[in-house]
Amino acid sequence: MLTPEDLAQLDNIYVRKDDCNDRHADTAREISELTISQAKINTQLGMLIKINAAELGAVGTAIIAAIMKLILK
Repeated sequence: MLTPEDLAQLDNIYVRKDDCNDRHADTAREISELTISQAKINTQLGMLIKINAAELGAVGTAIIAAIMKLILK
C-alpha cells in the first residue's frame, strides 16, 4: 500500500487530471484568440491590397496618358 510520502512523491511527478484539463482549456483559448487575430489581420491585408491595386491603376493610367500626350504632340 502507498504511504503518504509515496503519494506526495507521486503528486510531484504526475500531473493531476484537473490541472491537465485547465492547461488544455487555456491552450484552446489562446489558439482561439490567435485565430481571431489572424482573421482580422487577413481582412486588413486584403483591404490594403485592394487600395494599393487601385492606386497602381491610377498611377499607371496617369503615366500612360502623360507618355501619349508627349508622343502625340
